[in-house]
Amino acid sequence: MIPTERGKIGFFDSGIAGLVIMQAVVARLPQYQYVYFGDTAHAQYGPKQPSDIRMYTQQGVSYLFDQGCELVVVTCNTAAAQALRFIQQQFLPKYAPHRHILGVIVPVAERATMTTTNNRIGVIATQGSVDAMAFSNEIQKLRPEATVYQQPAPELVSLIESGLHHTNEMRMVLRHYLRPLLDVGIDTLVLGCTHYTLIKDEIVGIVGPDITVIHEPPLVAERLQDYLFRHADLAHQLVPGSSQRIIYSANAEVYSGLSRQFYGSPVVAEQVTLK
Repeated sequence: MIPTERGKIGFFDSGIAGLVIMQAVVARLPQYQYVYFGDTAHAQYGPKQPSDIRMYTQQGVSYLFDQGCELVVVTCNTAAAQALRFIQQQFLPKYAPHRHILGVIVPVAERATMTTTNNRIGVIATQGSVDAMAFSNEIQKLRPEATVYQQPAPELVSLIESGLHHTNEMRMVLRHYLRPLLDVGIDTLVLGCTHYTLIKDEIVGIVGPDITVIHEPPLVAERLQDYLFRHADLAHQLVPGSSQRIIYSANAEVYSGLSRQFYGSPVVAEQVTLK
């Protein structure tokens, strides 16, 4: 078996929404080769058990390493919340000590703590991310005096993937989820799911101009560029090429069509089955 050429950057997601992160990264760092793996066979991760999320995430990250990725960004917030620490502390040292893995939660937490003036920060996310307390823990590590108000929003992902993100139904559901956060006087709102990038304008319209809305794609792209600058040894291992592969674990043809709204251009995806 011919080994896969190394030197790529990988993105792992539970489905297709992480493409908004890859799009932002490619726009900022177009000179590299990228591989995106969406675990569409098991989407959505939000309501799943933590043990299953860790298993699926480990499998997906391992697959990306096998495809030659030196660095993997876990773009799914639920996976990052439930599995990233386990992979960094237990999986990498034993099985891939020279590879790198990053998540999307820390950059957002850092921006939230720099933005708030009244120390009242809201987070809207999947049930899995809320249960893991990942955003809350990271924010309070950086700013202990802050109070974090978390709001699970279990209906939003399905509405977005059904193409209903600019409808009255979506706005009604959003008002329901956002009202408790507005009632406690937050001045900063974290969009804790990559899907929510597609409804950012609807959210801004509901919360108003006095609340800063923080979403992930530009922050993750900025932080990845900074990470590579600070880790020159890793940057030197990345092979120039300006290419993107998109791979799904099930129903690639169906998800290729849905992916355009997240990637901003037509997507042709491959399909693999992980054992």
